[in-house]
Amino acid sequence: MRRVLYVLVLVVVNTAAAGQEFNYGLWEKSEVVKKRQVPVNGERKKIPAGRNNKDPEFSWKIFLPKDLPKPFVKLLENPTSENAKKYWKAYEEFVDRLSRAEREVRLLQLEYARKVSSKYRLYYFFSPSCSSCLAYSPPLFRELVKEGFDIPTVAFVVKNSPEDFERGRVFASALGVTSVRQATPELVSQLGVRALPTAVILRGDEVVAKYSGPSVLEVVTYLKEKRDEAISNSVSTELSR
Repeated sequence: MRRVLYVLVLVVVNTAAAGQEFNYGLWEKSEVVKKRQVPVNGERKKIPAGRNNKDPEFSWKIFLPKDLPKPFVKLLENPTSENAKKYWKAYEEFVDRLSRAEREVRLLQLEYARKVSSKYRLYYFFSPSCSSCLAYSPPLFRELVKEGFDIPTVAFVVKNSPEDFERGRVFASALGVTSVRQATPELVSQLGVRALPTAVILRGDEVVAKYSGPSVLEVVTYLKEKRDEAISNSVSTELSR
């Protein structure tokens, strides 16, 4: 082992004595680089980065996300108190503008939710003794209100006992539905109601969507899609003018 170390020391000393560059193999010798500078199609090959050639790619900037805001980049380039104040001012303005933009978008959504609601009707079949009805009806109607949909709704109580209709009327009232009727076998058969709860969306006299069980929550998704389509069509029409 000592013999190997001795040989290595001799190599290092001899290399340094000859005036050659000893760089632990991280950089090539300059004469080797020059030999590889052969013109290719009229161009010269790029000299690999060496100890005396600064590689622009090896910078702290390579760790920055591509979509990082410019004020933040400026702050990192020159982290001074003045730049920190500029960054914070720009950030506060961004948050304020984002808040105002979200508010305007929300108002637009509510406006078109009302427009879409006027084109449809909702028939809702349920029973107060149905556990799924008790579980899924409240979140459905809460979400409808939250999204601004005031679709005309008729709640149909599927009776199992004489008391069910009155209990169903109270339950529907708690959901915000004032129009409550007793479901007839003819209507149940006509609309193909086979499970409870069932939500039927109609446009005129045409059934355009029907959901049963936990899927009644998809009523909101359906109406939101129609709302967003209406907004997109309106925007496209205005832009094409």
